[in-house]
Amino acid sequence: MNQTIWKYLDYWKFESLLTKGYHFRRADKFQDPFEGHFAWGNGIKKYMDSKLEERNSQTNPMPGYSYLLVKLQEYERKRKSVYVSCWQNDLYESEAMWRLYTEIQKNKYSKAIVLKSSVDNLKNYLSPPIKPSKLEIKPVEYLESYASEDYSDTSTSIFFKKRKCFTYENEVRAVFSYKRFTDSNENEENKFISSNISKYIDEIRISPFLGDDFIKEIKLLLEKHDLKIPVNKSEILMQPAVMITETLTSVTKGEPHLGDVVHKLIKPVDNETVIITERFDDIKKEYIVKLNKK
Repeated sequence: MNQTIWKYLDYWKFESLLTKGYHFRRADKFQDPFEGHFAWGNGIKKYMDSKLEERNSQTNPMPGYSYLLVKLQEYERKRKSVYVSCWQNDLYESEAMWRLYTEIQKNKYSKAIVLKSSVDNLKNYLSPPIKPSKLEIKPVEYLESYASEDYSDTSTSIFFKKRKCFTYENEVRAVFSYKRFTDSNENEENKFISSNISKYIDEIRISPFLGDDFIKEIKLLLEKHDLKIPVNKSEILMQPAVMITETLTSVTKGEPHLGDVVHKLIKPVDNETVIITERFDDIKKEYIVKLNKK
């Protein structure tokens, strides 16, 4: 079954996608320190024991921890030769992903979009930019504990494993790697693949906080690059159609007492806002009713 996937990104990253190409980040530059790590949880002891057993089986073994150090250095070099691009697998947009992977967490009116695609589209239209190299696209597996069975110069399986605490991401990854880590350049923290995004992007949706003006801006940018991709509003509503703010105060001393009679004053402010003031006995309530037209 073809899986729907989403990539949330800020406007400047989308511009970069159009001008530089599809972006991959080197594995050792991700915030998660366990990215491409050899083991975690109960798997750490399992890995250490297996390496020491392997070392003890050799004819002229190195000192125990020297052997382990050599093995761990191999993993670190591998982390510097693998590049990763992340998507979320879900049928629908995620409010949490909007906040985690774009700047709207800091400023809700910042320019951000989400790209909608599918696993099959990525597999069909993305290809390795450099030979010899390979590109793999598949879901991430979330594990409570993990121990790499063995280091392989060609295997990227450890980059499709993450700790259980990241399950909420429901991630699908595109992983680009050199067949030999010696082919990589440690000064390259990013890789870009030249591609026609209209081949693998089904739809672009704008931030839930933005409206028609931003849709026009995205469409003009696509026209500039001769691309035809549908651009729509987010399916997520970030605020109700009607917002009501209530304040409760005591009647100012000296104002006429109305007894048990309710006094109501409705005052339109503009086409979107109405202020309603109510008086009951010695209490005054004020409601500001705002209509959200976006």
